[in-house]
Amino acid sequence: MWSAGSEGAQVYLGLNAVGVRGHDASGCAHWLPASSPIDGWKQAAELLATAGRRRAAVSLTGALMRPFCFNAVPGLQRWREAAHVAASLAPEATGLVGTCGIWLGDWSPQATSLAVAIEQSLRQSIEATAKQHRIRLTALRPWWAHALATAANREAGAPRLLAVEDTDALTLLCGDEGLFTAASSYAPLPDPKSARALINRAMLGSNVPTAQAMHATMFEPRPLNAGALESTQENDFGVRLELIE
Repeated sequence: MWSAGSEGAQVYLGLNAVGVRGHDASGCAHWLPASSPIDGWKQAAELLATAGRRRAAVSLTGALMRPFCFNAVPGLQRWREAAHVAASLAPEATGLVGTCGIWLGDWSPQATSLAVAIEQSLRQSIEATAKQHRIRLTALRPWWAHALATAANREAGAPRLLAVEDTDALTLLCGDEGLFTAASSYAPLPDPKSARALINRAMLGSNVPTAQAMHATMFEPRPLNAGALESTQENDFGVRLELIE
Protein backbone atom coordinates (compact mmCIF):
# COMPACT_ATOMS: atom_id res chain seq x y z
CA MET A 1 0.00 0.00 0.00
CA TRP A 2 1.64 3.20 -1.11
CA SER A 3 1.07 6.57 -2.79
CA ALA A 4 3.44 9.04 -4.37
CA GLY A 5 3.12 12.59 -5.68
CA SER A 6 0.38 13.65 -8.06
CA GLU A 7 -1.77 10.58 -8.44
CA GLY A 8 -3.26 11.11 -11.90
CA ALA A 9 -6.29 9.06 -12.91
CA GLN A 10 -8.25 7.15 -10.27
CA VAL A 11 -9.16 3.48 -10.64
CA TYR A 12 -11.53 1.57 -8.35
CA LEU A 13 -10.95 -2.17 -8.71
CA GLY A 14 -13.34 -4.85 -7.48
CA LEU A 15 -14.05 -8.51 -7.98
CA ASN A 16 -16.47 -8.02 -10.87
CA ALA A 17 -16.36 -4.32 -11.75
CA VAL A 18 -13.88 -1.53 -12.38
CA GLY A 19 -14.37 2.23 -12.31
CA VAL A 20 -12.05 4.76 -13.95
CA ARG A 21 -12.09 8.52 -13.35
CA GLY A 22 -9.78 11.21 -14.68
CA HIS A 23 -9.20 9.61 -18.08
CA ASP A 24 -11.16 12.38 -19.83
CA ALA A 25 -12.39 15.92 -19.20
CA SER A 26 -15.86 14.92 -17.99
CA GLY A 27 -14.83 14.21 -14.41
CA CYS A 28 -17.26 11.28 -14.40
CA ALA A 29 -16.37 7.70 -13.64
CA HIS A 30 -16.60 5.11 -16.38
CA TRP A 31 -17.79 1.77 -15.01
CA LEU A 32 -17.19 -1.56 -16.69
CA PRO A 33 -18.18 -5.11 -15.71
CA ALA A 34 -15.28 -7.53 -15.36
CA SER A 35 -14.89 -11.29 -15.16
CA SER A 36 -12.12 -10.93 -12.55
CA PRO A 37 -9.99 -8.23 -10.90
CA ILE A 38 -7.20 -8.89 -13.41
CA ASP A 39 -9.65 -8.53 -16.31
CA GLY A 40 -10.97 -5.31 -14.76
CA TRP A 41 -7.50 -3.81 -14.40
CA LYS A 42 -6.59 -4.74 -17.96
CA GLN A 43 -9.70 -2.93 -19.20
CA ALA A 44 -8.86 0.10 -17.08
CA ALA A 45 -5.25 0.14 -18.28
CA GLU A 46 -6.34 -0.04 -21.92
CA LEU A 47 -8.77 2.83 -21.37
CA LEU A 48 -6.08 4.95 -19.71
CA ALA A 49 -3.49 4.16 -22.38
CA THR A 50 -5.92 5.03 -25.17
CA ALA A 51 -6.63 8.36 -23.44
CA GLY A 52 -2.91 9.05 -23.06
CA ARG A 53 -2.99 8.88 -19.27
CA ARG A 54 0.29 7.58 -17.85
CA ARG A 55 -0.30 7.90 -14.10
CA ALA A 56 -2.93 6.06 -12.08
CA ALA A 57 -3.84 5.45 -8.45
CA VAL A 58 -5.58 2.12 -7.87
CA SER A 59 -7.99 1.59 -4.96
CA LEU A 60 -9.05 -2.01 -4.34
CA THR A 61 -12.06 -3.31 -2.48
CA GLY A 62 -11.83 -4.90 0.94
CA ALA A 63 -12.16 -8.31 -0.67
CA LEU A 64 -8.86 -7.75 -2.50
CA MET A 65 -6.84 -5.86 0.11
CA ARG A 66 -7.64 -7.02 3.62
CA PRO A 67 -6.47 -5.74 7.01
CA PHE A 68 -5.48 -7.63 10.12
CA CYS A 69 -3.80 -6.76 13.39
CA PHE A 70 -0.18 -7.91 13.57
CA ASN A 71 0.75 -8.34 17.21
CA ALA A 72 4.22 -7.82 18.60
CA VAL A 73 6.44 -10.88 18.20
CA PRO A 74 9.24 -11.43 20.73
CA GLY A 75 12.65 -11.16 19.12
CA LEU A 76 11.58 -9.25 16.00
CA GLN A 77 13.63 -6.08 15.63
CA ARG A 78 13.73 -5.34 11.90
CA TRP A 79 10.92 -4.24 9.61
CA ARG A 80 11.94 -6.73 6.91
CA GLU A 81 11.73 -9.63 9.36
CA ALA A 82 8.37 -8.39 10.64
CA ALA A 83 7.00 -8.13 7.10
CA HIS A 84 8.13 -11.70 6.37
CA VAL A 85 6.36 -13.03 9.49
CA ALA A 86 3.23 -10.98 8.77
CA ALA A 87 3.15 -12.33 5.20
CA SER A 88 3.28 -15.89 6.51
CA LEU A 89 0.32 -15.16 8.81
CA ALA A 90 -1.76 -13.27 6.24
CA PRO A 91 -3.61 -16.15 4.52
CA GLU A 92 -4.96 -17.53 7.79
CA ALA A 93 -5.64 -14.06 9.23
CA THR A 94 -7.48 -12.71 6.18
CA GLY A 95 -8.76 -15.65 4.14
CA LEU A 96 -6.71 -14.67 1.10
CA VAL A 97 -5.23 -17.51 -0.93
CA GLY A 98 -1.56 -18.24 -1.51
CA THR A 99 1.45 -16.00 -0.97
CA CYS A 100 0.55 -12.48 0.10
CA GLY A 101 2.22 -9.12 -0.27
CA ILE A 102 2.20 -7.11 2.96
CA TRP A 103 2.20 -3.48 4.03
CA LEU A 104 2.84 -2.71 7.71
CA GLY A 105 1.75 0.65 9.03
CA ASP A 106 3.87 2.34 11.70
CA TRP A 107 5.40 -0.96 12.78
CA SER A 108 7.45 -1.09 15.97
CA PRO A 109 8.77 -4.16 17.80
CA GLN A 110 6.72 -3.53 20.96
CA ALA A 111 3.30 -2.64 19.54
CA THR A 112 0.43 -4.09 17.53
CA SER A 113 0.33 -2.64 14.02
CA LEU A 114 -2.18 -2.62 11.20
CA ALA A 115 -1.17 -4.99 8.40
CA VAL A 116 -2.67 -4.92 4.91
CA ALA A 117 -2.50 -8.01 2.70
CA ILE A 118 -2.98 -8.56 -1.02
CA GLU A 119 -2.54 -11.79 -2.94
CA GLN A 120 0.91 -11.57 -4.48
CA SER A 121 -0.31 -12.95 -7.81
CA LEU A 122 -2.82 -10.08 -8.11
CA ARG A 123 -0.25 -7.46 -7.19
CA GLN A 124 2.20 -8.84 -9.73
CA SER A 125 -0.48 -8.89 -12.45
CA ILE A 126 -1.42 -5.27 -11.70
CA GLU A 127 2.21 -4.18 -11.89
CA ALA A 128 2.91 -6.19 -15.06
CA THR A 129 -0.14 -4.79 -16.87
CA ALA A 130 0.80 -1.26 -15.81
CA LYS A 131 4.29 -1.77 -17.21
CA GLN A 132 2.91 -3.22 -20.44
CA HIS A 133 0.76 -0.11 -20.99
CA ARG A 134 3.47 2.28 -19.74
CA ILE A 135 1.36 3.43 -16.82
CA ARG A 136 3.04 4.54 -13.62
CA LEU A 137 1.23 3.29 -10.51
CA THR A 138 1.15 6.24 -8.12
CA ALA A 139 -0.85 4.41 -5.45
CA LEU A 140 -1.99 0.89 -4.65
CA ARG A 141 -4.27 0.82 -1.64
CA PRO A 142 -7.60 -0.45 -0.29
CA TRP A 143 -10.58 1.86 -0.73
CA TRP A 144 -11.27 1.47 2.98
CA ALA A 145 -7.98 3.32 3.67
CA HIS A 146 -9.49 6.35 1.91
CA ALA A 147 -12.55 6.03 4.14
CA LEU A 148 -10.32 5.72 7.22
CA ALA A 149 -8.38 8.87 6.28
CA THR A 150 -11.63 10.76 5.69
CA ALA A 151 -12.95 9.72 9.10
CA ALA A 152 -9.68 10.64 10.83
CA ASN A 153 -9.80 14.15 9.35
CA ARG A 154 -13.21 14.97 10.83
CA GLU A 155 -13.32 18.00 13.11
CA ALA A 156 -14.78 15.73 15.80
CA GLY A 157 -11.85 13.33 15.42
CA ALA A 158 -11.63 9.73 14.32
CA PRO A 159 -14.30 7.25 15.49
CA ARG A 160 -13.25 4.27 17.58
CA LEU A 161 -15.00 1.91 15.17
CA LEU A 162 -15.35 2.39 11.42
CA ALA A 163 -17.47 0.04 9.34
CA VAL A 164 -16.56 0.46 5.66
CA GLU A 165 -18.90 -0.93 3.02
CA ASP A 166 -17.68 -1.13 -0.56
CA THR A 167 -19.00 -3.11 -3.52
CA ASP A 168 -17.45 -6.41 -2.38
CA ALA A 169 -16.87 -6.40 1.37
CA LEU A 170 -17.53 -5.00 4.81
CA THR A 171 -14.34 -3.93 6.56
CA LEU A 172 -14.35 -3.30 10.31
CA LEU A 173 -11.59 -1.25 11.94
CA CYS A 174 -11.45 -0.74 15.70
CA GLY A 175 -8.98 1.33 17.66
CA ASP A 176 -8.20 4.59 19.38
CA GLU A 177 -5.74 7.37 18.55
CA GLY A 178 -4.31 5.48 15.59
CA LEU A 179 -3.71 2.26 17.52
CA PHE A 180 -5.77 -0.61 16.10
CA THR A 181 -7.12 -3.38 18.28
CA ALA A 182 -9.19 -5.24 15.65
CA ALA A 183 -9.34 -5.19 11.85
CA SER A 184 -10.96 -7.55 9.38
CA SER A 185 -12.79 -7.70 6.05
CA TYR A 186 -15.86 -9.83 5.39
CA ALA A 187 -16.37 -10.91 1.80
CA PRO A 188 -18.64 -11.34 0.01
CA LEU A 189 -20.48 -8.25 1.25
CA PRO A 190 -22.89 -9.38 4.01
CA ASP A 191 -26.58 -8.59 3.74
CA PRO A 192 -27.72 -5.64 5.92
CA LYS A 193 -28.93 -7.82 8.80
CA SER A 194 -25.71 -9.86 8.91
CA ALA A 195 -23.60 -6.71 8.54
CA ARG A 196 -25.33 -5.10 11.50
CA ALA A 197 -24.75 -8.21 13.60
CA LEU A 198 -21.03 -8.12 12.77
CA ILE A 199 -20.86 -4.41 13.63
CA ASN A 200 -22.69 -4.92 16.93
CA ARG A 201 -20.37 -7.78 17.84
CA ALA A 202 -17.31 -5.64 17.08
CA MET A 203 -18.68 -2.73 19.12
CA LEU A 204 -19.37 -5.03 22.06
CA GLY A 205 -15.98 -6.74 21.81
CA SER A 206 -14.11 -3.42 21.75
CA ASN A 207 -16.45 -1.63 24.17
CA VAL A 208 -17.32 1.08 21.64
CA PRO A 209 -20.45 3.20 22.28
CA THR A 210 -22.66 4.08 19.30
CA ALA A 211 -21.59 7.73 19.54
CA GLN A 212 -18.07 6.65 18.60
CA ALA A 213 -18.95 4.30 15.73
CA MET A 214 -19.38 5.30 12.08
CA HIS A 215 -20.47 3.72 8.83
CA ALA A 216 -18.67 4.62 5.57
CA THR A 217 -20.01 4.05 2.07
CA MET A 218 -19.34 5.55 -1.34
CA PHE A 219 -20.67 9.10 -1.64
CA GLU A 220 -22.47 8.39 -4.90
CA PRO A 221 -24.67 5.34 -5.60
CA ARG A 222 -22.29 2.47 -6.24
CA PRO A 223 -22.62 -0.47 -8.66
CA LEU A 224 -24.03 -3.46 -6.83
CA ASN A 225 -24.71 -5.57 -9.90
CA ALA A 226 -21.94 -5.59 -12.48
CA GLY A 227 -24.36 -6.84 -15.12
CA ALA A 228 -26.47 -3.72 -14.72
CA LEU A 229 -23.69 -1.13 -14.70
CA GLU A 230 -24.13 2.09 -16.59
CA SER A 231 -20.91 2.99 -18.38
CA THR A 232 -21.38 6.70 -17.59
CA GLN A 233 -22.58 6.35 -14.01
CA GLU A 234 -21.18 9.21 -11.92
CA ASN A 235 -19.19 8.14 -8.90
CA ASP A 236 -16.13 9.97 -7.64
CA PHE A 237 -15.22 7.13 -5.24
CA GLY A 238 -15.69 9.61 -2.40
CA VAL A 239 -16.78 8.69 1.12
CA ARG A 240 -20.09 9.22 2.90
CA LEU A 241 -19.82 9.02 6.69
CA GLU A 242 -22.76 8.42 9.01
CA LEU A 243 -23.03 7.71 12.72
CA ILE A 244 -24.18 4.19 13.50
CA GLU A 245 -27.50 4.35 15.31
